[in-house]
Amino acid sequence: ATIGQPPNEDVDMCNTKVLFLLGGHFGENIHVSHVKRYLKGLENGAKLVVVDPRYSASAAKSHIWVQIRPGTDTAFLLAIMNYLIQHEKYNTEFVDEFGEGFDKMAAGIKEWTLEKAAAECDVPAAQIKEVAELLAANMPNVAIHPGRHVSWYGNDFQRQRALACLTGVLG
Repeated sequence: ATIGQPPNEDVDMCNTKVLFLLGGHFGENIHVSHVKRYLKGLENGAKLVVVDPRYSASAAKSHIWVQIRPGTDTAFLLAIMNYLIQHEKYNTEFVDEFGEGFDKMAAGIKEWTLEKAAAECDVPAAQIKEVAELLAANMPNVAIHPGRHVSWYGNDFQRQRALACLTGVLG
């Protein structure tokens, strides 16, 4: 209902203003074609946000590295979306046209404040806000890579849905 089909990893990283990686380790476990597009995007001036507990090869190149507690990715994403919605910093035209069920989603994530996610994810609320503001300032030119398996024993499906919803909120 959220995605409609399996996630497409063919993300336009070459032409984006912000590249958001959560669950993707470019240069470590991804296809060579993805690495080429990723590097081209950085070469073209894209800002890179990496959400990863480890200081990975991608984190080393990032504009913002969020050293998140493992297994809390979905909480982080819900807080970003809630912040964008509460502060009306989302793509209203896109959501009005394509956002079936948006009001239910917005109501369902309302409890996920920056502070609640900060406590859950073990990252500062100010950093979550910084990421949200960067995404909002550059929408719809934000490339959110769907990532790979973040946790073989976690709830990748809900993380995947949250990434898709964030993509929609940003248009």
